[in-house]
Amino acid sequence: MKILIIGGLAAAMAATVSASAAEQPIAVTPPPVKVLERPLAAAPVETRTVTAPARVAVLERPAPAADTDTQPVKVSRARTAKVRTKDRAPRTVSPGLESIRKCIVKRESEGQYTVRNKTSSAAGAYQFVIATSNEAARRMQRSDLIGVPASQWSRRDQDRAFYVIWNNGRGRAHWAGGRWACW
Repeated sequence: MKILIIGGLAAAMAATVSASAAEQPIAVTPPPVKVLERPLAAAPVETRTVTAPARVAVLERPAPAADTDTQPVKVSRARTAKVRTKDRAPRTVSPGLESIRKCIVKRESEGQYTVRNKTSSAAGAYQFVIATSNEAARRMQRSDLIGVPASQWSRRDQDRAFYVIWNNGRGRAHWAGGRWACW
């Protein structure tokens, strides 16, 4: 048996170990384990009887309306998919933006969607000049509106063009100044 002595305490311990005891194997037995003879009782289970109705009504959903904000896109030879256009009016509008939009309509055209400016090419509820209305039509992917004054556009198209030009507030310079401020 080899003993590495480190310090005085190890030397005292090494002296008490006899050479004969160190050479014999030491058997270690674990303590006995207590085994339960009976199985654990199961928790009581609650059961209910439910009676199904005799007739079940089937609700029919109406077919979705045709989406005018989509454009067909070629996916493969056999299929086409509809992809939403990037620049479109938001589905839900914050109350703050809606009040700004209404203020601009009131300020620019007194709520008239068919009005035309006598001194410039501005037309419609938002008084888009022809270059701005052409840009909005292009971004809305409405080539049929390019070159047409905004006063001849539908109310929906003019409102949609407002959101496209407004562009989360980045286009507010188009309506800066005027009779009163809207933001």
